[in-house]
Amino acid sequence: MVMNINAEKRNDPRIADASVAAVVCTFASERFELLVAAIASLHQQDLPPEEIIVVVDHNPALLERARRELRSRLPAGGDGGPRLILTANAHARGLSGGRNTALEITTCAFVAFLDDDAEADATWLLTLRSGFRTPQVVGVGGRVEPVWEGERRPPWFPPEMDWVVGCTYRGVPSETSVVRNPFGGAMMVRRQAVQAAGGYSERLGRTGTYPSGGEETELCIRMRQRDPDIVLIFEPATCIYHQVPRQRMSLRYLLHRCYAEGRSKAVVRRLTRAHGALATERSYALRTLPAGVVEGVAALRHGDVDAVRRAGVIVVGLTAAVAGFAAQILRSANDARGVRRQATAGGGR
Repeated sequence: MVMNINAEKRNDPRIADASVAAVVCTFASERFELLVAAIASLHQQDLPPEEIIVVVDHNPALLERARRELRSRLPAGGDGGPRLILTANAHARGLSGGRNTALEITTCAFVAFLDDDAEADATWLLTLRSGFRTPQVVGVGGRVEPVWEGERRPPWFPPEMDWVVGCTYRGVPSETSVVRNPFGGAMMVRRQAVQAAGGYSERLGRTGTYPSGGEETELCIRMRQRDPDIVLIFEPATCIYHQVPRQRMSLRYLLHRCYAEGRSKAVVRRLTRAHGALATERSYALRTLPAGVVEGVAALRHGDVDAVRRAGVIVVGLTAAVAGFAAQILRSANDARGVRRQATAGGGR
């Protein structure tokens, strides 16, 4: 059941400020129409945000176009609507830098992050905000549903691997659950909790078209290291709808994304040095993926060739992720040896 935010604020003296800012980070000029649709969906929320912050990642032409066109194509702000803020990423190129920029700009207590190629359900902000029932809850995220270009999922694409295209995958909880981290592009956080932990690591996160990730994973682990009592929630009662273009509906993209994710998770493990930091990935690799393979192979008895293909994609995708993880571990070890050699040579002068 969705709680009434105003009543919650009146009845809970621990909540001094229920203000919400919605943030959309963007980088590609060719996605401008998707950006307009994303922002328009934020204007249709049951709980309107006080601010909509658009952070443009080192693309002056896109920022100029946004300043020139966005306000005329969206409902006007003022007393009855959100204030639109357009700004450049003030940090290193990439999604993490853009999110850190927004966190520094806003004074709202809660900040929601929406991908620039997604549209939020009208209940999105209200449902996420309702999840902060105690001060220990520092982050709440919802589902991410794919909108496949051509309106059809490729028959070979396993739902266990929908994370490859930035969406909720088979294996995540089907009911409200405590999780290590929600999906970063459909997530609301307490601003002060994120800033107190140091913000998003700019050594992680998507940069341009390179399909990296892991920034929300590392942040949530770091917040929990700082305060073991914090709670992060996955709330499947609401969702955003994420566009999946044809260029991401290929085996080549899937393998590239899996390899990059493996590298990212190796960096997360090194940065956090937390015991069990990758327990979620371990469970996914040992339970969710094998179940998908078994299901696919069993379907061969019924002549379902596509199910067998999905099983094969799971195997090669996991192999690519493991290869990326191993490659990054090896690279980090080589870098560390190089640093030690330089330190030894310097000490001998």
